[in-house]
Amino acid sequence: MQRRQVLFFGGILACGAASYAEARQVEIPPSQPVMAATAVSLDEMHDAIVRGGRERNWIVSEDVPGKVSLRLNLRTHSVIVAVRYTQTNFRIEYVWSQNLDFEERSGKRYIHGNYVRWVRNLEQSIQRALPIRGGAPR
Repeated sequence: MQRRQVLFFGGILACGAASYAEARQVEIPPSQPVMAATAVSLDEMHDAIVRGGRERNWIVSEDVPGKVSLRLNLRTHSVIVAVRYTQTNFRIEYVWSQNLDFEERSGKRYIHGNYVRWVRNLEQSIQRALPIRGGAPR
């Protein structure tokens, strides 16, 4: 009898833990291009991405023409995003994460809610680092 109770309550705890993790998860929003106020050179866009990332403690993990991959390590959490760019826009795409409850369900991707905030902050920092009309960053 006690063994059944232990199994029953263990099952309840496991379901509760899964529900808790799902409650913290949000759907990863589709990657949308973020337009620059004015067209800039590819070098200026690249530099704004690197500076904006550095401002938020993102580290460049890969750097090829048209794409900069950035990694963020916070406590036990890690995430990598790819920032694809042109002279007029950039877009941030999810690549990989650790300890952020990433999961695909029914063709949709879910992750810990902090990811969305971190990416939004990165996007804002990149926008601030972009030059205005080819001049200095804002």
